[in-house]
Amino acid sequence: MTLENNFMENPGNPKINITFKEKPEIKIPKKDSLEILITQKITDTLKIENINPLNRDKFNVILQKREDIKRIVELPLLEACELFWDKNIKTVESSANKENIQSGHGWILLDWESLSDENKQIAQSQNGLVRKAHGGSETLFYDLEIPMSKDMLVKDISKSAAELANKFQKQKITWASGITLEKRIAQIEKQRLIYKKSDPESFNREIERLKQPGVFESECEGYFDTKTQACWDSEELFKKSLENSELVIENKELKNKYSQELIDFVWKRLEQEGITNADDIIGTRKTIENEDFDKFWNSVKNEDVKNLVASYEQSKKQQLQDFEKYQGKYNEGDFVSEIGVMISQDTSWWDNKINKLNLLLK
Repeated sequence: MTLENNFMENPGNPKINITFKEKPEIKIPKKDSLEILITQKITDTLKIENINPLNRDKFNVILQKREDIKRIVELPLLEACELFWDKNIKTVESSANKENIQSGHGWILLDWESLSDENKQIAQSQNGLVRKAHGGSETLFYDLEIPMSKDMLVKDISKSAAELANKFQKQKITWASGITLEKRIAQIEKQRLIYKKSDPESFNREIERLKQPGVFESECEGYFDTKTQACWDSEELFKKSLENSELVIENKELKNKYSQELIDFVWKRLEQEGITNADDIIGTRKTIENEDFDKFWNSVKNEDVKNLVASYEQSKKQQLQDFEKYQGKYNEGDFVSEIGVMISQDTSWWDNKINKLNLLLK
């Protein structure tokens, strides 16, 4: 846990050691060692009734590395939680063991506030429950339930959980950040306000100590990035933060890929709305991928994207109908001149376009 996370999670009770000189030293507790708990392997016969519960005191642990998941997540949900990690989605807690048989389901808790708007929509479509944390906290969690019964195989539960996780999209990481010296000093200033009875000079001395060359960097227990001068829980989390800018670039490339097809649907909607100066509002085919990029995409509505998706769905349906009609006369991949298309039952090309377009829904 970083300096920042310790203060944010324990603002009223920071670790302060008073020496015989009454000098407060703000200390961050050493990271808990996560014992390796996963020893079983998924087999064709392993049932949920054979999975014992793990230690349940790992609630809301901020994972530092992907490999840590194997230490605190039970076998049936291991793959799903790894998928959530890869998608930068924060898992809070999970349970899938023989004790879940009575309730009829296991579960994975996601940090609701850290989800992107798109993933919140996906979550709501899974019929899970958004609820507050226990103890009166205002923190919201999303409870993703995975059905299970006594005779169910672990491999089937794992597959179901992974399928649910795969419905979510990769997002920016919002639940981890590095802490700079400036942020650390700001934390100490907040602690000064909490502990008003303490000697104010002791806080000044701590700030001056941290400002000494190399001190803040040397006390970083995770990964210190020299370029940003920030301390992270791990190098893996730091690298995840770099993906954020890559996702922005990827999203712009995705928009440009489909803008030429989408503009037809935007034009049609604007015409139905009685708009006669569409070029002034959204730009033209030549400009929507450069100088009018923002103007165009600020005008695009979900219904435009959904209408384009519907057109792809119709094309996919037509492809399957053509295949069914001609499959006895032609082979997979043959070109049918009378209809001018190649017949195939492989719809992955359309499926990929549909999945990509769904990423653009606001």
